[in-house]
Amino acid sequence: HYIRRGVHTLRFGRLACFQQCMKLSKHRAVQRHSRLVVRLGFSTSSMVTMWVYAVTAAISVGKVQAFRFDGIGGLSGGGATSTFLEAYDPAARDQILDWLFKPGYAVSLGILKVEIGADDQTTDGCEGCHMRSPTDLNCSRGYEWALMKQAVQRNPEILLYGLPWGFAGWLGFGTSNPYHNVTATADYTAKWVECGRDVHGLNISMLGLWNEAWVANGRPSTDAWEYALALRARLDSSGLGHVRIIVPDGDIADMVAPLQSNATYRGATWGLGQHYPGAGGTTPAERALGMPMWSSEDYSTYSDATGGGCWGRLLVQNVGWGYSATISWYLLGAFARGMDYDSDGFLRAEWPTSGHWEVTPMAWITMHWTLFTEVGWDIQPCNTTGRCTLPNGGNFALLTSATDATLIVETFRHNTSKCIRKDPPDWEVQQRQEVTFSLPDLVHPGSNMNVWRSCTGWRYPADDDDWLVHLESVVVSPDYTVTLVADADCYYTMTTLTDREKPVLPKSQTATSSTAFPLPYQEDFEGRTVGGEAPYFGDQEGKWETAIAGAGRVGSASQQQVLAWPILEPQCNDHSQPITIIGDLFFESVRITADVLVQTNGTGVGVALRVRNPGSYFRGVAPGLFLYVGATPNVDGTNSGGSSPQANVPLSGWALCADSFCQQQIVTGALPSRSLPPYHNWLTLGLEVTNGMASGAVNKEAIFAKVPVSQEPQPPSGAECIHNTTIATDKVIAGFDYHQIVFNMSVSESITECVTACCADTKCKAWSITANAIDDPPLSGSNTCWLKTGGAMEKRPGQLACGLKPTSSDAGSAVPPSGWAAVVATLGSSQFDNFHLEGTAGGGLAARACDQTPPSGGENAVSAPCDYPGAVTSFTTTATGGPLRLSDTNLCLGSLDMANVTLVPCDSSSVLTFDVRTGRVLLATMCMTAMQRERHDMSLSLLELTPCAPLPSDSQQFQFQPQTGALRQKGSECIAEVPGTTLNYRDCCVALCA
Repeated sequence: HYIRRGVHTLRFGRLACFQQCMKLSKHRAVQRHSRLVVRLGFSTSSMVTMWVYAVTAAISVGKVQAFRFDGIGGLSGGGATSTFLEAYDPAARDQILDWLFKPGYAVSLGILKVEIGADDQTTDGCEGCHMRSPTDLNCSRGYEWALMKQAVQRNPEILLYGLPWGFAGWLGFGTSNPYHNVTATADYTAKWVECGRDVHGLNISMLGLWNEAWVANGRPSTDAWEYALALRARLDSSGLGHVRIIVPDGDIADMVAPLQSNATYRGATWGLGQHYPGAGGTTPAERALGMPMWSSEDYSTYSDATGGGCWGRLLVQNVGWGYSATISWYLLGAFARGMDYDSDGFLRAEWPTSGHWEVTPMAWITMHWTLFTEVGWDIQPCNTTGRCTLPNGGNFALLTSATDATLIVETFRHNTSKCIRKDPPDWEVQQRQEVTFSLPDLVHPGSNMNVWRSCTGWRYPADDDDWLVHLESVVVSPDYTVTLVADADCYYTMTTLTDREKPVLPKSQTATSSTAFPLPYQEDFEGRTVGGEAPYFGDQEGKWETAIAGAGRVGSASQQQVLAWPILEPQCNDHSQPITIIGDLFFESVRITADVLVQTNGTGVGVALRVRNPGSYFRGVAPGLFLYVGATPNVDGTNSGGSSPQANVPLSGWALCADSFCQQQIVTGALPSRSLPPYHNWLTLGLEVTNGMASGAVNKEAIFAKVPVSQEPQPPSGAECIHNTTIATDKVIAGFDYHQIVFNMSVSESITECVTACCADTKCKAWSITANAIDDPPLSGSNTCWLKTGGAMEKRPGQLACGLKPTSSDAGSAVPPSGWAAVVATLGSSQFDNFHLEGTAGGGLAARACDQTPPSGGENAVSAPCDYPGAVTSFTTTATGGPLRLSDTNLCLGSLDMANVTLVPCDSSSVLTFDVRTGRVLLATMCMTAMQRERHDMSLSLLELTPCAPLPSDSQQFQFQPQTGALRQKGSECIAEVPGTTLNYRDCCVALCA
């Protein structure tokens, strides 16, 4: 009952076997096909079969035709995710770029997708715009050109792909619609491609239209198609006919009907770009279009061990859905630690001042593909409807060339591969299963297949751990089969390729360690390229570039360039005020000074400390300590891109505020008598916070001193709270929900009741009201009140009303306990120069240093920033886990009371053990837990033993770094939370700090 050569090791009953023989006899022209067998158990009697024809050309043997593998890519942008790369020393930068792009070496990416910058906040910062007006064209702004050139230098075959998240505001012609004049917008985009070709020698060969935004609010879908046709015509007329257009860089379901019905649209479109397909797969109608499909943005998950499993699972399932390429958002994490989606890339490059960078599990997983396949190979699908699955849990993919085959198998369970978007429900994977695969005829019996494996492990980055381990080869049987014994939570590559090696981490990389931002720091912009960006600053709104200093000053300064707000995606087309951050999130006691100049009348400029990221990616009000001169932002603060901005609020003197909009003014005053107004006059601003007391100066003359800013806020309650609550009916507050109340009453009555409920609950900081759908039985009333722990207002539709609970009448108490330093401005032209930042906590540090006395037995372990001054963070353990010994001592992490984590003798029965497979640090059934640092508690939080929570768990999983001995926790608990802000600080470590 075996069919040889046509279908290998196919076991059927007599009738089924005869039927298959009859089918095969009709296809003698088949040149290559394969038969796959999945064997459950170890005996022939327990064999269960599952099969796929892997075919080439147009012969499908009645099954599924193979399709081209277009590769794996990374996305730089969306936004400003590669900011720090140019600040690295050239040698370290070359190492990073080699790891990302050098073919056959490491990550070896085949696609580089970049943001077409528009000076807009697109998640983690702003990227420069090439055309700020119809008459402005600058082909050198931003760092994406340099990145693309470096990628092409290493891999001339890499595919370059551009996509705008936003457009220059002038393209709206007074509206928020960038397609108001499709000819102008097509010219704008084509000129960006021409910049690449004519100035930088780059062949940009793919374009998207608008990230996750098909049209502007209220506009018909035909707007985007008119733009696509105009762009196609403009490209063709400029010798750029080879540039392919992919749509929609969002949800491809929206593309089916127009592409089915309109041949002109189809003629302008090369392929379909889906974002985050997840468990959704593809539909028959989408596949029936017959166009290449890419997962053109995917992942966006923290790149720890769980993230590596997520990425590995996505890569396998995506080819099963029919996607020929997968692109990760993002390429590498090279921006300020603690921003949204911190550490989601293939590499971490967040320490340019020390040269330290790190390889993530996601990078090792990617090498299972890029080192053992090539762009242009064939993906051999199992069927027309979905993934190639293993009966005992897991998925696989088969890729072939004319001479080689590579089989990739994943067996991750949900709790070791959880993605943050569109994950399926939980599933089961057998702890160990034997799988027999039948191979294509191009694989010769008796030949060896190399086997490489990565298993979930929390010990990285390292060369000798569980990532990309070369196992013993397996021999292809005479019946063209190979058998794999697959363990759960692992990733396997079986390949006929023999000339591949695991890359070795450079010694210079393993010898460096992460360090805090160095203080003191100063920048005078002399020697910086005019039009370039200074290192270490992260523009969050607005755009600062080196320029010739104004007002008669000799030399250079940094100038804020954005004079009209760009047009961003409709769902987030709000803007706050220009702000650029620098430093570290745990900085508590710091002094900032800078010379500032207002160049546009009515514009304001200032300096800030303890700045935090609001819940709206800096598009809303940011908490911190802000010193303004000239003007403050409008009290509303938000502005829609493309429309006329709101007027600034003039200042006759200066204002110290507890937020970026100056809604909470702490103290105000007149400029010193000898100081000129800031308009066309340079002023020196100084702001200091030491031990919770703020002081300020203008032109080195004190304007306030020792203003308290760190008391616990006491917000108004009762009638005062209700009376002072901010209410808006044209905005929304997204997220932060913790409780719902359904009201069967009018909107105005619902607002009154919702405000009353929020003011009565100390946990509530904001609220919103939405209308209930008639067919939503759990919400039987007419409106739902959502109580929230925080959030910021965004000007867009979606809620009937929303509001912010008033803060303390003592405005200074709203200032966070730590945060970034910043230069801020209002919309308009301004400059700053002679920037200086220094610590004031003693010894030039930005936070109180730990006692330098050597740790001793019984001392409590804490959760601290990994580079917190004086903290001891180095431990040792074995490659397989076990006790965590404090370096150069006989003391280990343990617990004497089953409550607090302390140092104990390593031979004690109370020693904790590190489980490298789960990242847990355990004692019996209890897990070491990082406790959240309280907002105004300046002491570091203790580590405690609590019952083990289900995996994954931010507070109970830890990564061990073999090079430094650091035990880095998954969560951000070492940084104090601030309501209404986001916190993704991926550098909290287990520490000793007396």
